[in-house]
Amino acid sequence: KDVPDSLELHIESLQSLKAEILVVDSFSTDHTIEIARNSGVQILQHEFLNHANQFNWALEQLNSNFDWVLRIDADEVLTTELCDEINNRLSLLSSDVNGVLVRRNIIFQGKLIKYGGIKTKVLRLFRYGIGKCENSWMDEHIKVAGKTIQFNGELIDNNLHSLTWWINKHN
Repeated sequence: KDVPDSLELHIESLQSLKAEILVVDSFSTDHTIEIARNSGVQILQHEFLNHANQFNWALEQLNSNFDWVLRIDADEVLTTELCDEINNRLSLLSSDVNGVLVRRNIIFQGKLIKYGGIKTKVLRLFRYGIGKCENSWMDEHIKVAGKTIQFNGELIDNNLHSLTWWINKHN
């Protein structure tokens, strides 16, 4: 799947995290690999079937020395507030907390969607080995056993697709 030209901004939003960044590319035809290499992040490639399959494959590629995993798509950006929370609060969480929910907001056609139930809480940060993406073709979610908490910072989905694409996807 191709990613927007603003991939640099998305990787940049992660650079303040005290973390390794892994880009999983599905043999895209845009500049994803070049941008990722120039950003100094690790790159893996895997044929795309659906988001759930791609993410679960990526989880299997991780080393067991990771404590936490953050899932973020190529069109999503972490706010500075969320990065600060991850850096400052994550290591202080009790061992019974296995996942962290964050608010996900959507920018569509250049505008933040403010109404209509779009603001959701999603589990995107979880302990390594605990979470897995449910096997779904669309609107897949990460599932974890055990306690979850919520951070205040936001993840912004900057959807750059057309209205026709949006309607076709949901149909």
